[in-house]
Amino acid sequence: MSDPIRQEIEALKAQQAAALGAFHARIQEPELESLVGATSCAVLINDPDFLIYYAAPPLEQLFGYERRQLQGKHINTLLPERCHAAHLRGLEVYRLNPIRRRMGERDPLPAINAQGQEFLAQIELVPVWPWGGAVFYIAHVFPVKTDS
Repeated sequence: MSDPIRQEIEALKAQQAAALGAFHARIQEPELESLVGATSCAVLINDPDFLIYYAAPPLEQLFGYERRQLQGKHINTLLPERCHAAHLRGLEVYRLNPIRRRMGERDPLPAINAQGQEFLAQIELVPVWPWGGAVFYIAHVFPVKTDS
C-alpha cells in the first residue's frame, strides 16, 4: 500500500477513535438489544476497526457463538483462515470509501462457524455514522443454501 494511502488510513483511524468514545457513552447493549435484537436477521455491528461490537441472536445461532465470545473479536473470526489476508486488504480499501454494498451475490463468500464448519454466505454491508461520529459497519449475513 502506498504511503499516501497508508497516511490517509491512519488519519481516518485517529479521527474515528476520537469519536468512538462518544458512541460507547451514548449507546449500551440494552439499547442495541431493543433496536436490533428483535430482528430475525443475522445482524452484526462492527466498530471502526472491524471489531465485533454487537451480534444479534440469529447471527449467534448461525455461527454457533455466544455474544460474549464474539464481542471484541475481529470480523475475520467468522472467515476461514485462508481468506484473512485478502479480506484485511479489502477492508482497508473499503474504509477509504465506505458505501452500502452487497457481497457474494454472484459468488457466495465462505464463512466459518464456531465448530470450524464452512458455509457460504451473502453479506450486505451498511456503514453508519451515529451522531456524526465514528463509522460503524452493520452487516446482514444471509446463508446460501446449497444442494450438498
